[in-house]
Amino acid sequence: MKASLYKILPNDQCSFQVNDRDQNDHFDNLHYHPEYQLSLIMEGEGACAVGEVVDQFQKGDVFLIGPNVPHAFRTDDPHTRYRILSFFFQENGFGKDFFQLPELLPVKNMLEESARGIKIGSQYVKKLQTDLTGILELTGILRLMTFLRALADIALHPERRILSAVSCQASPSTLLHHRLNAIFQYISDNFDRPISLEEAAGVANLSKYAFCRYFKKYTRQSFVDYLNQFRVNVACRLLKKSACSIIQISLLSGFNNLSNFNRHFKRIMDCTPTEYRDRFFSLSAG
Repeated sequence: MKASLYKILPNDQCSFQVNDRDQNDHFDNLHYHPEYQLSLIMEGEGACAVGEVVDQFQKGDVFLIGPNVPHAFRTDDPHTRYRILSFFFQENGFGKDFFQLPELLPVKNMLEESARGIKIGSQYVKKLQTDLTGILELTGILRLMTFLRALADIALHPERRILSAVSCQASPSTLLHHRLNAIFQYISDNFDRPISLEEAAGVANLSKYAFCRYFKKYTRQSFVDYLNQFRVNVACRLLKKSACSIIQISLLSGFNNLSNFNRHFKRIMDCTPTEYRDRFFSLSAG
């Protein structure tokens, strides 16, 4: 599928645009725009594609994506909605050469890095989350100052992680990601039954060996690891939202037996399915 241009509507009254709504209508399709995008995950979890790198997102994560970088946020369940608070801005939106000021050198360097995608995990950004959500209640100079402070916090944050080893920016004519999107869609449609490596390679129209290299290159995971991660993410959602038994959830999420489910869940989540469910309801009750 070719990445589509997403049009950010201009607002002469603001130097940056804010988008705060449930996003399941366009943001789950690969798209790009000439603006920088700073996003805070307010609700939901799933996979974030930046260029041809895939990472996971959950509530509280922060992403900074550079101009013309193709990206998409997708949930494990196409019927599950999620909410993202996004800020869009252009390099000259605050005035010509604004980011060339010597005091803003860390921010300037960070904006250059955003061509490779930047992520800060939810556990590290409590203050940043407060600033970004607080912008919604502010106007005028306080709104601008709070936003610039958020950019500075990201630029100086020790847990800032670069997602891709190379720039993900591309011209619109080269933004073709049909093969990877086809694989992800196939997993989403068929995760609840066995999927062989040969079958997945056939979807990508590659040999098994070429498919393994291709998938590992762009996701930094083996196909089997990604599939198990996807299934565990589905299981986590079911553990939180359904009254099904653990063995029922293991089958619904695509694992062929309970011991296999427990082993992969423990490895990925660092707890058992029962502990995960108990912990969630304990936090909800508190």
